[in-house]
Amino acid sequence: MLDGAKVSIILLDATTVCLRGDTAGIGPGTVLISTEGDGFIRKVVSMSPLQDGIRLVTVQAGLAEAFSRLDVKLDKVFGLADFGQVIATGTPEIGLKFRVPPALQKSAGATNVEVAGPELALSFNRYGASGSSGVEITGEATFKVNPQWDISLETVNAGRSVLKYHFGINPNYRHSFTAKAVYGGAISMNADIPEIVLGRFLIPNTPLVVVPTLVIAANATGSAAGAFGTTYMASVSGGATLERNITRNVSTTNSYQPLQTGSFDLAESTLSVDATPSSMKIEFRLYGVAGPNFGFDAKGYMSGTFERNAQSGQEGIRAKVSAGLYANVGAGGKLAFLSSFYKGIDGDFSVFNVPVKIVEAELADAFFPFSGAGGVTVSDNGNVPDDVFEVALDGLVLGRTSMGGSGQFRMSSLRPGTRQLSIKTVEDDSPPGTYVVRLGEGLTFAGGGVERSGGLNLGSSATFSVIVPPR
Repeated sequence: MLDGAKVSIILLDATTVCLRGDTAGIGPGTVLISTEGDGFIRKVVSMSPLQDGIRLVTVQAGLAEAFSRLDVKLDKVFGLADFGQVIATGTPEIGLKFRVPPALQKSAGATNVEVAGPELALSFNRYGASGSSGVEITGEATFKVNPQWDISLETVNAGRSVLKYHFGINPNYRHSFTAKAVYGGAISMNADIPEIVLGRFLIPNTPLVVVPTLVIAANATGSAAGAFGTTYMASVSGGATLERNITRNVSTTNSYQPLQTGSFDLAESTLSVDATPSSMKIEFRLYGVAGPNFGFDAKGYMSGTFERNAQSGQEGIRAKVSAGLYANVGAGGKLAFLSSFYKGIDGDFSVFNVPVKIVEAELADAFFPFSGAGGVTVSDNGNVPDDVFEVALDGLVLGRTSMGGSGQFRMSSLRPGTRQLSIKTVEDDSPPGTYVVRLGEGLTFAGGGVERSGGLNLGSSATFSVIVPPR
């Protein structure tokens, strides 16, 4: 291991290490171990002198090349003291910070309130609004970064090594998200968010550096003919464990107690949208290269369909939101270095994840009546008061006029746009049935004006295109 008191690193990149100081004994084949920054384990391929040190060309070394034996335990809640409060994300709409849960902060003078460990808060502030995605996501997901990790490495026969570990986490996850669209149209959002290094942590009394790395994503696809908004929340207690034995026989356990609620806040028109407002995974990478991971995916499906009440004629959108919460536990890391990192260790150490469905449910079913309204008056327009007319809108019968008189039909909760108004002569003692139709409360005929008149034989009908304005 490089001793910072005797040798200093003056340059470090993907393949090169330049050292100054006591470099005796370092040459091709030497495995370097450092805890600076992300830490590293590198094998020296070649060496050349510098004016004030040496330049080493290196490659990624394996755990088994750096250590013949490891027996390490990590049981910790990461927080402010490890990585600071606010962590830069590089994306203005995404915030990330460690905090003590507000509801659990100890008030002045309180003696019976236990302060929980810090949680990581990942927030989205109108994510997607600045582009052409058609949707924006606002909300927050919080969880504890509290891994329990036992690592065991030992060299056995013929110089081969075996690696076993137990990994567990109980994150106490919560989220609350709002997905909305201000205008209708196609919805397509697939966030390309660079992975975020939460910090670096040296496991006490070891040369092992853990680099917790957060991988997050958000996406949505579908279409909406108008504005919509929906909110859904979830919380989960419990967690997961991962066991890996010598031959990579992996076993996992999952124990979750979920709670979900949701609501539809607005639905102007038909829609069908799949959204994942938050997908997050934390990888606990040794030396920034590889290690176990754990993650949550929050998903939602929003639908809005046209609905008309056959009795009242009320029209609107039947909106529903279903949501699910899914977890996964596995192992991953930087693909380019995995084979080198696990070189000489028995078993398969390729990337894998074991998913589990925590909960799926329909959270909200709401009806949003249309805002359009209108009035129609149909009257007998002949010299003999003998006609009766049946009046319908888009095939739904609104009623009949009185014999030789008129009928007034007021309508609310109409879908704005072009509608089909029809009248039919159902009684007529002196053909033809003569009528006059007058529109009110903002309705107009498609060709202009608010009045039409004419004559119809018994059983015949006339249809008019009518414009319902938005309100």
